[in-house]
This record gives sequence, structure tokens and C-alpha cells, in this order.
Amino acid sequence: YRVEEAASGVDGLLRIGTQTPDLLILDLKMPGMNGLDVCRAVRQNDQLAAMKVLVTTGHPNHPDLAEIQAMGYTDCYVKPLRVETFRDLVDRMMTA
Repeated sequence: YRVEEAASGVDGLLRIGTQTPDLLILDLKMPGMNGLDVCRAVRQNDQLAAMKVLVTTGHPNHPDLAEIQAMGYTDCYVKPLRVETFRDLVDRMMTA
């Protein structure tokens, strides 16, 4: 996969506004704009609304996850990161 990174939620939105990725991987907690706010912005944009989103978090019971899942973004990876498990999830999402 070709991976690009962003330093914040705002930076990520700017990047996907110019080139839409096949999969957006984001953290629930990010500087400037959290994962919930990014998901809201993506969902409100007709050109991005169908994009696959994978939320990562170290807080699996965080209340923002329920709202994110209600938007249809149900894929969540709970840290700590295990490379093989994370890779398998990304592979499944990319082939779905």
C-alpha cells in the first residue's frame, strides 16, 4: 500500500480533499480536530461519504466511538498496535 500521513485531523482533511484515499486510518484523539470531528466532516461531504474509515484508539469505551459507529464507521482497532493483526484488518477492509 502507498501510505501518506497527516500531522492532525485538519491536515488529514485537507489532504483527502485533494486526493481521496481508498482507506482513511485515523486516531480517535488527534491534535486540533479529533476523530469524531473528522468522521463528521467526511460523512457530510458527498464525495467522501462512501470512503472506508478505520478508527484507532487506546480507549475502546470512549463515548465518541458510539457516535462514529452510528455514522456507519464500524471498523475500530484497539491499541496497542500489533503489526500482523493491524495488517490483516487493513487487508480485509481493502478487499471488502
